[in-house]
Amino acid sequence: MKLTFAFWILLVLGSCSSMTEERYRIEGTLVGGIGKSVYLLELSESNQFIIIDSAVVDSSGKFLLDQGAFTSYDFYRLTLSGKELGLTLVPDEETIQLKLNYSTFPFASEFVTGVNSKSIQRISDSTGYWYAKNLLYSKRTDSNTVDLALREKKNMKDYLFSFLVTHPHDLVGFYAFTQIFDFSLAGKEDLESLEKFIRGFSEQHPKHRYISMLNQFIQPLKREVEGLKNDEKIAVGKPFPSLSLKNQNDSLISIEKVVGSFKVIDFWASWCEPCNKDFPRVKKLEEKYRSKSVEFLGVSLDDEKEAWKKDISTKKMEWPQVSDLKRWNSLAVKTYGIRSLPTYVVIDSNAIVHCKTIDFNEVVTLLDSLTRKK
Repeated sequence: MKLTFAFWILLVLGSCSSMTEERYRIEGTLVGGIGKSVYLLELSESNQFIIIDSAVVDSSGKFLLDQGAFTSYDFYRLTLSGKELGLTLVPDEETIQLKLNYSTFPFASEFVTGVNSKSIQRISDSTGYWYAKNLLYSKRTDSNTVDLALREKKNMKDYLFSFLVTHPHDLVGFYAFTQIFDFSLAGKEDLESLEKFIRGFSEQHPKHRYISMLNQFIQPLKREVEGLKNDEKIAVGKPFPSLSLKNQNDSLISIEKVVGSFKVIDFWASWCEPCNKDFPRVKKLEEKYRSKSVEFLGVSLDDEKEAWKKDISTKKMEWPQVSDLKRWNSLAVKTYGIRSLPTYVVIDSNAIVHCKTIDFNEVVTLLDSLTRKK
């Protein structure tokens, strides 16, 4: 996600949180934008963005917005004519000064004043840059690239949590919070911080529009906690718990039973978009190792049998597939601590776990290493 993520959130939530109206003054320069229009937008109680002020960039490249007041403690949006994305503003200072470049807007925008707006812009620029690099990494499977991607992923998580910790009650922390969950970066050591942030933000802003969104995270967070308990069982070097589920033809299959030397267990669902993006590589890897004593098994978290069967047929999944069609209430979720999709587990002929990961590149690297040793 980039800048639009926070504003997508705004469109689906309830009424605004009130605050004392504060006159705003937004001064800016726009390189390459003489004659362009600048708009300031506010989200109304009917969940529609409305223009509350506008200006035209003058011949010196300057503009001024000062015809109103910030009416709520919330995200505001600055847009330019001819640009789809917007710049995030929050009402932390009466005067906000910024420098923009039309060709790169809304990225690389410089806030001279506006502390919280500046912090949110740093988050947006950094996550946008990270996504672009991660896209390049996903196309390569060599071990050096995989290691680099994992290190940078951890660095990004730590970077976002630094905002969460230093902004426990405000919109900067909330913005970082949304990016953390979008990345699926929350780990065992971070749960207390996430729960503390939810409590703190709720106490500080009990009637804020975002409370409903934070409450939606309660159940997934509980699932995360339960999954972390199960991580003690699904750990490298430990036995993989036994469980049997039915395939699409209603025959029971033991998930942990390994006929070959190794088994790759793919937890997925037909409704999971990241799973769909990973699938071509999963299929290619299965074909590569089919003759090398490596089995593949798909465990679906679908809840509609026909959709599940159709996906198996359409994608020509030639390896075994199982599901109890209970989505996140599946026995597989409870037994193996599955908290996100896709998740991959590699076990050996003795059902000993070699890895549990959400990163398919780790599976590729591990299989290359394991099969070289044989």
